[in-house]
Amino acid sequence: MNISSTEAIVHLVRDEINKVEDTNPIEQDRRLVVKPLDDLYEISFNTDTLNIKVLVNGYCDKEMSSVWAQQEKAIDQVLDGYDACMLYLSNGTNAKVIHQNRLNNQELILRTLQSKINHPENKIKLYYAHIGLNDNNYFDMRRDTTYTDEHMLERGIGSLTRKIEDVGLIWFHMERTSAETPFMLNIRVSDEAKKTEGSLLLVDLAHPVFTFNSLAIDEAEEFRYSSVSLFCKIDNDDVIIDTEGLVPYLTKEMLPYVLGYKKLIECIESQVSFDKMKLCLNFIHNLRGTRTYMIRNLLKMDTNSRRIRDLQNENSNLILAYKQLKEEIKTEQSKTSRLIEHIQYNKEIIKQIHTSLNEAHKKMEEKEHIIKIREEELEDLKTKNEKLRIALAKDRHVIFTIKRAVEEVKKLRNEHKV
Repeated sequence: MNISSTEAIVHLVRDEINKVEDTNPIEQDRRLVVKPLDDLYEISFNTDTLNIKVLVNGYCDKEMSSVWAQQEKAIDQVLDGYDACMLYLSNGTNAKVIHQNRLNNQELILRTLQSKINHPENKIKLYYAHIGLNDNNYFDMRRDTTYTDEHMLERGIGSLTRKIEDVGLIWFHMERTSAETPFMLNIRVSDEAKKTEGSLLLVDLAHPVFTFNSLAIDEAEEFRYSSVSLFCKIDNDDVIIDTEGLVPYLTKEMLPYVLGYKKLIECIESQVSFDKMKLCLNFIHNLRGTRTYMIRNLLKMDTNSRRIRDLQNENSNLILAYKQLKEEIKTEQSKTSRLIEHIQYNKEIIKQIHTSLNEAHKKMEEKEHIIKIREEELEDLKTKNEKLRIALAKDRHVIFTIKRAVEEVKKLRNEHKV
């Protein structure tokens, strides 16, 4: 098990038109304060009415690729057989610059993954799926195919993965279909040498809208329902469901990462503006630091079936030997009494072979019985594990609610003192 936490990387995109000359670029907007704090950064955004303060793992005001340690570590975890997700969220009017920054960072991620697996002794197989996200349907970016929300809820993105020989081909395809559209890219890395299977999930929400009350830009309007549902889940509110009682696929896919069962890195890009940053900082506050307990994914090696096949092959060899001995006995029956003794000896061997066959059959039946018991025990463990996960999620929700209540009480006390 690998224990870590949800991490956040923030890239502040400054408005070049209104940029003020200053020796310290961090203080170009005096309401914004970014200061190092041990191995973290504290971002404070102050106005006359509100003070927002969050901690992040990485900060930059250049390209996001300049904050690389957390992203490279996630790639290494995938190669070790763990699941990791990089969730991209943008806010601001300078959409083209922000979109290009995200593309540059995603290209670096894919190139790094390729360089780490590009070794002649590696026994790695790659599978990937690339889908566009929409409230009404999901479309395969590799070919002209759409899927309903019900289909994705039932089958998942894993059912759409296809084998590919080179990570560079994935980037080549992404460049051809590049658009400011929310998408989900899943890369599954199967390592036959390590017997592990990791998954890298890139989820780009582009410019999402997380409330039904705001005036959404046109691009986000078709993705509003899914975005609001995800934000409600992260904010520990009730998940938004449709008239048929279904949770949007995006929320279901992100749930293991939000709850801390898989690694999540928030990659936030925002312009230095209160209206644009408030939502991003709240998003970070609700997710960053969530404890993550990751379990390595092992390749499903069919050892039981292989053992059965080995026993069957052994049985076939014994049967063949038995037939050969039978032919030898028929030949030796016409020989002298000295040879009869030899025949008697061979009969004993045949008897032993029969005994071995019976023992082999009994062993095979015993192993099949043991396999059945192990499978039942495994199902029981899975059920218990699921109950524990649900209980853990509920405890986290209660703890978070208590913390929020304590903060509200402190705030009321401070206001009362004032």
